Amino acid sequence: MRLHKPLPTIIFILLAALASPHGHALSTMAHIKLPPPPSKYSDFDGDGYGVSTDGGAIDLYNLRQTSDPDDFNAQIHPAAADVSKDGIDQNGDGIDGPAFDQYGGWIGAQREATGFFRVEKIDNRWWFITPEGHPFFQNGTSGTGHTKRRGPEGQEYAPYIYAQAIQDLGFNTVGLYDTTRNLIPLSEGKWTKGFPDTRPYFIPLWASHMNHKTGRVIDFFEPEWAEKIAKSYTPLLQYHRETRNLMGYSYGLEHHWFPDHKSQNHIFDDYMHLNANAPGKRILIEFMRDYYQNDIAQLNNEWDSNLYDFEELAALNALGPKSFFGDNGWSGQNEFNLSTMIKGISKGLFYAAWNKKSLLTSHQSTLKEKFAAIPADKFYGTIHDLVRQYAPNHLLMGDQQVVISGSKSVAKVVAKYSDVYSVNPYPTNFWASLFAQTLLLLSSGGYTDGLLSTGFGSDLVSDITHVIGDKPIWVEFGVIGDDTEHFNDVPGNFSMLPSQQKRTEFLEALYDLYLQSDQIVGIQYYAWNDQPTGRDSKGQEENNQFGLNSHEGKSYPLISSRYKELNTWWLTRLRTTHQQGPKYLVPVKMPSGHSTGSIKRLEKIRNTFELLKWAGSTWKGQDLYSKVKSLEIQMNKLSELTFPDIKKFKLAQFLYQLNAQHTVKNINDVNKVLKLPNAGIINLTQHD
Repeated sequence: MRLHKPLPTIIFILLAALASPHGHALSTMAHIKLPPPPSKYSDFDGDGYGVSTDGGAIDLYNLRQTSDPDDFNAQIHPAAADVSKDGIDQNGDGIDGPAFDQYGGWIGAQREATGFFRVEKIDNRWWFITPEGHPFFQNGTSGTGHTKRRGPEGQEYAPYIYAQAIQDLGFNTVGLYDTTRNLIPLSEGKWTKGFPDTRPYFIPLWASHMNHKTGRVIDFFEPEWAEKIAKSYTPLLQYHRETRNLMGYSYGLEHHWFPDHKSQNHIFDDYMHLNANAPGKRILIEFMRDYYQNDIAQLNNEWDSNLYDFEELAALNALGPKSFFGDNGWSGQNEFNLSTMIKGISKGLFYAAWNKKSLLTSHQSTLKEKFAAIPADKFYGTIHDLVRQYAPNHLLMGDQQVVISGSKSVAKVVAKYSDVYSVNPYPTNFWASLFAQTLLLLSSGGYTDGLLSTGFGSDLVSDITHVIGDKPIWVEFGVIGDDTEHFNDVPGNFSMLPSQQKRTEFLEALYDLYLQSDQIVGIQYYAWNDQPTGRDSKGQEENNQFGLNSHEGKSYPLISSRYKELNTWWLTRLRTTHQQGPKYLVPVKMPSGHSTGSIKRLEKIRNTFELLKWAGSTWKGQDLYSKVKSLEIQMNKLSELTFPDIKKFKLAQFLYQLNAQHTVKNINDVNKVLKLPNAGIINLTQHD
């Protein structure tokens, strides 16, 4: 994220942070339900696992408390290793000794073996099924292949070294982002010793979606686009056609359709911006003609326009309220020119306070939502048909949609062309929520009816299944700690927990919650390593401490050891297949103030005053640590604006190291966090 001018930023932050709500306003915490009461259980052997004292079945809400197969033997529990046939079933899975086929499926249940991965609903729950016909829960971790990260001895993390390492923590799936190159060919046996060629993995297909020079979605109806996709991926699909441990292909991840951190534009706006004779522009014109039944007067009335006929749309590059952000679409990536964004927000909030005609109407928002399904169908349908032609035996595994900017109409299209739906529900902080809410107001009129979901964890699953129906889902998420050298301020969007202990508790609660769902068939953790503290190999800068290991490859022992245990919990879930999962997943509130439930970030806000009321009440609902940390991140960013001629990253690093208070215990520490030492800044300006 690039910052340039301080004044409008400071004004905007102070307005949002200090606004005191009058009257009723929904706060962040208002939607958090109380968790169910703890199960009545005992843990006589002290191994951390118990049994229900009322003789009931395994409690889906409290797997750890009620799943011990022998509560009088500390060596027997669901996470125990059972590596040999010694007459003792150490983990209680019903099998003495190794219980997995060569792909990681549990051999205690036999389904049809097709020779390739597939999905099936067993009793009430969805599962992956291995080529040999056994239930399988995808446990993977991503985030090594897309940056130059190092191992403990300075070695690069080659995919094969990484594959061995994840096996040691119980992960059963290789989750690299750039697998298309690194894992070819598997058949040559290049895995490290003890790691067979049968480890499951999937390949993301990075089909062209946005033009990063213009920040706009490209025209999928151009014949050259489909030709390029076929040329790029046909050899890959043909090569892997008979690869049995390849689970399938994803459509990439986090594609832009609605206003979000990549662009303020809706795809409707991008297609309006196309040339008059562009295929996508013609598709849009015909959509408008059909939608209004060839009645141009109706269009003019709804869009405050004065067109003679529908063909006049071809000459326009915009329709409806003018964008407050200008014609540029930002970068299409996680970095963008903040100067443009801040100017647009400042101007937009001023106009939105006094002139409702400056914002999108409900009718316009609904029409844009309906149109989004048309280019989405072309995008996903083209790739789907190509995969089915050349790789008919492999799964299509969704596109890891970002829920906060996801579209219901697009979600239905993705589900139509996917065997397994996928989503990235990352918990965000106050400032990211404020940004999303502001962008929704200024770019979509504040209408949330078309959004896929506004939460993570509990409400996420019910939101998605309500839209796409009963379909298997896998999720990717990460949890950030704040007791390392990381700044966690680029892009600065994510919730943080103050310690590795709190981070681990939150991870366990979220993991347990997803296992309760009948639809969740896999969890991919982001990331294996932390993001680097500088720019990565692609020139992008994100510096968050998501990793199970540092960016140097050194393990965070607490969270890594706990994740090794979590990776065994799906077997307990398998034992409860016959039980109906809860219709609504009840969130778990953590002592740190975070919740695994939905934080309903996006309310129906129609003007600036409602936005400020929402911001004030949401801010009041934050715990002290989150407030201080949010302000610290923003102050670090603001400090860059003050010195535009200095290398911004070095200045931010200096200020962070000088001022950061990693554990805020009382309100008096706030001043220490926010006080900027002028002498230190003056000295720094004398360098480079």
